[in-house]
Amino acid sequence: MIFRAGDPGDALYVLVEGAVRITVAEGRHSLQLSVVHPPAAVGVVGALDGLERTATAIAETDAALLRIGRDDLWAILAPDPVMMRGAVDAAAAVARKAAQAEAALLLSQPQRLAGLLLTLADQGGRVRLTQAELAGMLGTSRSHIVRMLGAFRAAGLIATSPGVILVLDRDGLARVDA
Repeated sequence: MIFRAGDPGDALYVLVEGAVRITVAEGRHSLQLSVVHPPAAVGVVGALDGLERTATAIAETDAALLRIGRDDLWAILAPDPVMMRGAVDAAAAVARKAAQAEAALLLSQPQRLAGLLLTLADQGGRVRLTQAELAGMLGTSRSHIVRMLGAFRAAGLIATSPGVILVLDRDGLARVDA
């Protein structure tokens, strides 16, 4: 556990090695927001504003992180406009991602899955997440993911093999209807 939602925003973490899962929870429900890989800054907003963490960060694998305390972070950023700009850009990216996630709630589950696959696909069109991880990211069941992936496969939009989803038709995924 790197930090939990509600913990003080007292540091920024730089992920050097491994993978970190970012989740939010409300009552018994949990939603996986992302899995980040190096190089990545984790906990940017909390480190900048000093308020409570809004999400939980958990190491998915053995991970190496550099912890930079909030006071040290500001000491680094304050005299260097380029570094300050980078921090502001990182915080803005987090805010933009949150706004996109809120807008995605207006989409159907198939549209959200299609958008997620397009976002996560590498340059070769591969997505290397399990069905359970996709379900966690969309706040749905694994069985629903299986059905949606089956429909995408039948439509020729994707191909699947163990541990890999291959996006075959990016434009088609972008046009998925409810």
